[in-house]
Amino acid sequence: MSILNSFLSTVNAVFVILFIFIAAIKFLQTLIEMLKAGRERQKNRILDFKAYMGEENMIPISIIVPICEEDRDAISTIDSLMEMNYDHMEIIVVNDGCGEAVNTRVIGNYELGEIEHAIKRTIKTAKLRHIYYNKKYPKLLYVEKVKGGLNDAVNAGINISQCPMFTVITPGMEIDKDALLKLSFEFFKDSSTVVSSGITRIDNNAEHENTSVKQGSIGYSKGVKLVECINMTAADFLNREASCELYSKSGMFALFQKQAVMDCNGFSIDSQTSQYEMFLRIQEDMYSREKDCRIVTQRDVLSMIPEDSTGDGFKRYSKWQKGVTRATFSHLKALRSPFKYKSLSLKVAYNLLNNIILVIFEALSYITLPLALIMNQISIETFLLIIGLYFGLRILNNISAARVDQQMNECYITPSLSSKIILYSILEALGYHQIVVLIRAVSTFGAFEKKKVVEKEEEKKRLPVRKVN
Repeated sequence: MSILNSFLSTVNAVFVILFIFIAAIKFLQTLIEMLKAGRERQKNRILDFKAYMGEENMIPISIIVPICEEDRDAISTIDSLMEMNYDHMEIIVVNDGCGEAVNTRVIGNYELGEIEHAIKRTIKTAKLRHIYYNKKYPKLLYVEKVKGGLNDAVNAGINISQCPMFTVITPGMEIDKDALLKLSFEFFKDSSTVVSSGITRIDNNAEHENTSVKQGSIGYSKGVKLVECINMTAADFLNREASCELYSKSGMFALFQKQAVMDCNGFSIDSQTSQYEMFLRIQEDMYSREKDCRIVTQRDVLSMIPEDSTGDGFKRYSKWQKGVTRATFSHLKALRSPFKYKSLSLKVAYNLLNNIILVIFEALSYITLPLALIMNQISIETFLLIIGLYFGLRILNNISAARVDQQMNECYITPSLSSKIILYSILEALGYHQIVVLIRAVSTFGAFEKKKVVEKEEEKKRLPVRKVN
C-alpha cells in the first residue's frame, strides 16, 4: 500500500508542477505574441513588401504538388497556383502512382505531351515513369512515378526542380495570392534564412465579399478543432512547427532553401511529421557546421485546409504523436550542447516536456487523482482546486490564443466566430482534450515499436532517379 501511495503522490505532484510550468511558459509566449502582433501590424502598414520585390529581386520558386490519392481538387489547385502573384516560379505536379484517372484528368485538361527531361540524381526516390509538358503552360510540369508515398513524391519534385527555393502544396490547400511574395521577402531581408513559413488553419467556412463577411455554420466537431488549432499554432510558437503537421498532410505552408534540404538527403520517407523533422535536421546540420540558420514564421500568411483533409478522425493524433516523439528523441543530443545548437536545443527541450512527458503524466493523472481522493490521500478541497486549475488554465489558454490570432488575422476569426470562441474553448477543454491526451499517451509508447521489414517487391521500387525518355 505504501508503494501505491508513493506512486500516486509522485505522479500527481509531477503532473501539477509540470502542468503549471508549461502553462506559465505558454502564457509568457502569449504575452510575447501579443506585443509582437501590435508591432507587426504597424510595420505592415508602413512597409510595402511588394515595392522591394521588383523583377531583379524575385527569387525563383518551385511549387511541388504531390497527388498521392484520387483527388478531385487537383485541377482547381493547379489553376489557383497559376494565378499566384509571382512571376518566377514553376509548378511541378507529381502523380504518386494514383492511376490513369488522375493522368487522364490532368493531361487532358492542360493538353500535355510527354517529353524527354534529364534529371540530376540527388535524392533516391521511387522510379519515375513519364514527364509531361505543354508550351501553352510554361510554368507547369507533370510527373508520373511509381507509388512511394507523400514524402517520396516531394523528394522526386525536389530532384526535378530548377529553382533554389521550393514549397509543397497539397490538393485542396488554399493560400493567398501574395503568399509567395511575403515568404520569399524573408530570404531577401536576411541571407541566413533557410525556411520561411506561414501558419496552417482549418477552413472556417467564411466567405468574403468586398467588405462583408458571411460566416457559414460550424458544428461541435469543427468548432473544437478550430479552437485546438488556434491554441497550438497562434501563441505557442515553440510548438508551432510541430503542431501545423497535425492539421495538414504536408505540414505547414513553408518556403525551403532547396540546398539546405538536399544537404539533409531530403524528407524522410516513413516520417509522420516530415516537415517538423526537416526543420530539426536543417538546424542540426547548419549549427554543427557553425553556420547561421534562420527559420522564420509569417503569422499573417495562412494556408487554409478543409477539415476532412486532416486524416482519419482521432487516428491522426496517433500518427502525429508517434512522429513528434521519434523526431524529438532523434535530436536529444542537442540538449547536451545548448550553446552550439541554440534554438534547436530550446525546441527539443520544450517538445520533450510539452508533447511527451506532460502528455504521459496528464493521462496518468486521470486515474491517479481520483484514486488519491478515494484513498484519502488528498482532501476534496485539494482535488477540486486541482481540477478547477486544470480546466481554468486550459480554457484561459484557448481564449488568449484566439485573442492573439484575432489581432494578427482579423479575417480568420470573424465577428460571428468570435462570439462563439468562449463556448468552443469550454467544449474543447471539457472532454475532447482528454480523449486526445489519452490517444497521444498510448501512441507515445507505440512510437518505439520496431519498424516492419520492407518487402522485397517494395524495396525494388526505391531505385536511383534515372533519366526519363
